[in-house]
Parts: sequence; structure tokens; C-alpha cells
Amino acid sequence: MENKSINGFFRDDMGSVEMDYSDMLVGLQNDTISYSEDYYDISYRAIHLLGQPDKIVALVVACIALLANIASLLAIKYTYGDLSAHQRLMISLALSDMFISVSVILHIVNHILNPLYHINDENNLRLQSHCARVLIEGLNRTSHVISLMNLMGMAADHYMAILKPLDYHRLMNKKRSRLMILALWLVSAAFGFSDVFSGFAGYDKSYEQQYNYTSNYCEIIRNNNFHPEFAIFALVIVCFIVMSAIYSKIFLIVRSHQRRANEVKENRKAVVTTLLILVTFAVCFLPNTLFQTIMIVLVYYTRGTPSASLSQDKIVWNNLR
Repeated sequence: MENKSINGFFRDDMGSVEMDYSDMLVGLQNDTISYSEDYYDISYRAIHLLGQPDKIVALVVACIALLANIASLLAIKYTYGDLSAHQRLMISLALSDMFISVSVILHIVNHILNPLYHINDENNLRLQSHCARVLIEGLNRTSHVISLMNLMGMAADHYMAILKPLDYHRLMNKKRSRLMILALWLVSAAFGFSDVFSGFAGYDKSYEQQYNYTSNYCEIIRNNNFHPEFAIFALVIVCFIVMSAIYSKIFLIVRSHQRRANEVKENRKAVVTTLLILVTFAVCFLPNTLFQTIMIVLVYYTRGTPSASLSQDKIVWNNLR
């Protein structure tokens, strides 16, 4: 199988080139990274990607989650009449879970159908390749953030239902609950696609001058020094602190009113259900978020390199994902 070198870009973003991270950095700096010519064959990418157990598991779990949430939406539709604010938040949470499943499937399909082109390829191919990755990565981040924001919304809903039961229906009427859910989705999209607004932040143009080419905007925002993962990690920590405070307050109130009417008991059941969802989300999502953040810190900030090297490191990191 013939190997060729490329000008500083790690072309095989599926990891088919067998070299560790330090080798890739050396190759990047010396412009000697090799790749398999078969990478541009769609059947080769499909066989290679779908032959990885983690990708198969991801596809299966995504499909199961998609079907399960569709079933949940149908159950809500045929079980409830006029929806309450809490039920609307449940629908929003189910939609966000479906969103995660779709983004995972799109991520894998895109890697099969859309190879990563480098600076010697045509501009339109590079634009298509990098912009597709920007879009799908943004959708994936947005889907995870909106799941967290929905849990925040449910925590606030429980708080008002228990602390202000007489004013609850006025505070969380149909219009306000819909506006709150819309705001949650817009904030999530802003965090998910925050890299799109980063522009030329910390972008090193010396690489373009060295190889005499011009990056498109999608290449720039993928290779600059802005990292959406940092903002999302900070948001995750803030949300979990706020939710912990809210549910601690709710727990103390419910405990002091254990003998109240059935309304409190129903609210307590809803709180327990949401807490189970929250714990599951924390166990499954927080470790991955922490891992991504630690990896970014290790890749970018432990080598003592200038901004030019940071941009080069981001090229490698983008292709490792």
C-alpha cells in the first residue's frame, strides 16, 4: 500500500494511520505525516469505521435511544390532555435526547461520506469537508447542552411548584413555559456554535504564508485557539451547582412537610424522577466533559509552545476526534 506525505495536515481523521500523538506532532512540525491513499475510497472508510466496536456500539445505542424517546413522546401525546409546564419540559428533554442520537449518527455518517481534505486539494472540497464538521460538531455540542438546560428548567419548575404552589400556574402558564423552553434552546445553540463566532481569535496566519494558501472560514474556526469545550465545561459546573442548591432546598422543604396533602406527594415523586435523570446524566456526561477538557489542556497548554504551535496542535486534535 503506497504512502504519501502531506504538508502538515493529518489527513486520516479516523485514525487509520498507526502513530501515537507525539509522532503526529513531530510529523506535523516536519511536514512528514503519512497517510493511506485508500482513505479517499468511501468503501475503505466505511469498512474501517464500522469495523470499530465503539462506533458500532454508538450507532446501536443511538438508534435505541431514538426509538425510546419517540415512544416517550407518543406516550405523552396519548396520555395527557392539556400539557403542564413540567410536561412541556419533559417533551423538550425527550427531543434533546433524540437530538443527541441524531448528531451521533450524523457524525459517523459524515466521516464515511465526507473525507477530510487538506491544503493541496480544491477549495470547494476543503470548504465542504470542514464546514460539514463544524456543523455536526456544533449540533453535537448543542444537543448535550440543551439536555442539561432542560434539567435546569425542570429543577426551576419543581422549585416554584413546591415553594409557591398558589402562584405556580400563574408563573408557569402556557406562554411563559413555552418562552422559557425557547430561551433554553437558543442559549444552548449559542454555546454549541460558539466557535462560529470566534472568528480569527488566536489564529496564526504564518501557516498560510508558509504553504501559500488561503483558509476558508470553517478551516479558520477549526484551527484557531478558541475552544468551545471550555465554555461548555464551565456551564456544566455552574448548572450542577445551581441544581444541587435547588434540590437541596426542595429536599429540606419536602422533609419538613411530609404530612401535607397529595399535591406535595405528587411533586415529591416528580422530584425523585428528575433526580434520577440528573444523576444518570451526571454519571454519563460529566466524565466525558472532564476528559475532553483535560485532553485539551494537555494538548495545548502543557508543551510550552507559542500560538503558532497551538494552532498546529488544534489541527491534530480536530483530526483525532
